Amino acid sequence: MWLYTSKLSAENDQISAEFYKQSRQLTATTAALEKLQGEMKTLVQGRLPRLVPLEYDEAISITYKYLRNIIFTLIKAQGEITTEYRVVLQNDTLSVIRPEVKILLFDHAGIQIGSAEITNMMLTPDEAVLDPGEVRSYSGSIELFHEGKPHYFLVTAR
Repeated sequence: MWLYTSKLSAENDQISAEFYKQSRQLTATTAALEKLQGEMKTLVQGRLPRLVPLEYDEAISITYKYLRNIIFTLIKAQGEITTEYRVVLQNDTLSVIRPEVKILLFDHAGIQIGSAEITNMMLTPDEAVLDPGEVRSYSGSIELFHEGKPHYFLVTAR
């Protein structure tokens, strides 16, 4: 019985040592991965400095011209995955604005993979102008023309 117990104890020590070794490797690998992800994010932001990290189902504040915020939603239906948006515009000026908005999506490496536009040609006559003090939202889906998962976005307005 003593030999059997000694053998099990030796196996346990060997397994514990292997577990400790694997745990240290995992910690080192995790740290290296986090460092590389941070460096990649810095490179992408340096190449395209106005990119904003994309978060789903969260109002992301944008204070550029008449843009106020945008919400992205991931839709999964019948095997298709679609990204939809809802953008809020506000006219703080004393003149009428004809909104033109372009939404661009980028993958984790900063490569553009999709876009959507709000232009006067797509809107009804009532929707085509923002009167002074008016707040309005527009929504639609974003066409992905390259495979990939959106990680960043850029919204421009004219």
